Amino acid sequence: MFMEINRKYYEAMEQQHFEIRRLKHDLANHLQVLSALPEKQRDAYLENLTENTAFTQSLSYCGDPTVNAVLTVKKNQMERYGIRMESEIDIPAKLPFDRTDICALYANALDNAVEACMKLEENKRVITLKSKAQKGLFCLEVSNPVLNSSENTHEHMPPDSAKHDFIKSNLTKSYLIPQTSKSDKANHGFGLKGIKEIAERYHGSLELQSANGIFDLFLYIPLT
Repeated sequence: MFMEINRKYYEAMEQQHFEIRRLKHDLANHLQVLSALPEKQRDAYLENLTENTAFTQSLSYCGDPTVNAVLTVKKNQMERYGIRMESEIDIPAKLPFDRTDICALYANALDNAVEACMKLEENKRVITLKSKAQKGLFCLEVSNPVLNSSENTHEHMPPDSAKHDFIKSNLTKSYLIPQTSKSDKANHGFGLKGIKEIAERYHGSLELQSANGIFDLFLYIPLT
């Protein structure tokens, strides 16, 4: 079920990113149309174009094209909601995982962070994303402020090596996944469960922690 959800999510993201590339490719045609339109129609045409996310910046964060596509789409969404994204990414080459799984890991983690940020005042909306693929490990960490962090939640499977910069020590072991805050709980809350399923399928680990007003999602997966 999670794999099917991930596949549909990836296909939707790919379609959106395709539209971005297609419209940018057609920019020359749009300019020709603008030069031939009367002034009033030209203003309406320009307004329609500038509202399209295709004309926002398409970003290259790393050496993996799927990560770049997901983060470009999600950054555009965050900007519409007044959310600032701070990123630190060091992935020099294409990741050796299924494209739909990579999409689901980043997109679901960021969707949860966006949902939490939307409950805060706009000046407090910030998401921090760190990701690396080094020394045989792929790591992803997404942090965001939350309204209530009175409970600490952890999920952790001991790593083969604790030498990676992102891996934390002395963690409490439990298997609790926070419940969705949406009223329709039967049809929501799959994001974190899906991330957990992907991490375990690749023999990795997912850790969740909420403390000091910050919710932190951290996962690692062996690259081989």
